[in-house]
Parts: sequence; structure tokens; C-alpha cells
Amino acid sequence: ARPLALALADENGQVCSTAVALLGRLSATNPTVALPQLRRLLTGLLAQLAQPAVALQPELLAALETTAELLRAAPQLARTYALKVHGALAHVLAQPTRSRVAAAAL
Repeated sequence: ARPLALALADENGQVCSTAVALLGRLSATNPTVALPQLRRLLTGLLAQLAQPAVALQPELLAALETTAELLRAAPQLARTYALKVHGALAHVLAQPTRSRVAAAAL
């Protein structure tokens, strides 16, 4: 699980996405290993989405795509953090400069 944790921080979006998918599959059989790493990633992504509108749009798009992949891969996190994810997405969509990027990602 340690190499997957390192892959979550990779700059390449495809590597990160694959790591999220693998950890999501692992969370069904061994949640004590996978869920803390996915939870840490999700809280980081939500903090990134809460940043002011000056954040670069490619970074916002990557954060939204990773969040969507994470919630698809680990539905138990989706249920647990549904209100926080909803609040972060509502915050992003309420800002005119970021809403087009968010709508395209969703």
C-alpha cells in the first residue's frame, strides 16, 4: 500500500487516477489500509477546492477530476463525506470564474 500512497501524490494525473482506482478496489477488501489514504486525499482535495478564485483553472480541473474518481472508487467515503463534498462543489460553482471549469469537469 505504500507505493500506492506515493502514487497518489504523483504529478501525472493518470498515475494518480490509477492509484485512486486501485485503492478504491482495495478498500472493499481491506478498508483499514486503503481508507485512511483515500480520506487524506479527499480532505486535501476539498481544501484545494475551497481556495480563492485565483487558483489556476487546470489545477481546479485536476482536483475536480480526482475527487470524482475518488468518490466513484470508494463509495463508502462518498456517503461519509457527502455534505462536505456538496459544500465544496457549491462553493466552486458559486464563483463565476470557476463555474465553467467545474461544469466542464462534472
